[in-house]
Amino acid sequence: FTINNEITTITKKTTTNHIRTIIQTDIMTKVIHGKKISVFTCFSGGGADKAIEKMKKYIGIKNFEAELILVDPKENRKAEDDEKIDVFCQKLKTTGESR
Repeated sequence: FTINNEITTITKKTTTNHIRTIIQTDIMTKVIHGKKISVFTCFSGGGADKAIEKMKKYIGIKNFEAELILVDPKENRKAEDDEKIDVFCQKLKTTGESR
């Protein structure tokens, strides 16, 4: 996910206990409080929507500034993925400009 256009990578397929622990620490809560947060995820199967919803819950927000879900992009790249990426990047750019 990104916090104020600074990219933070989480390389797990689901929001595991490790990720929840990091996000829910007092230090992380203070770091992300009031920030504009975006998220992207790449999955080989289903469940991305649920993972993003859980992430919102753990962070304590209603919505991310931008979301991008790609299903198996390495093995099965589609033209629609490029469109999704363009829209996501445009939202990041717009979010960054409004700081």
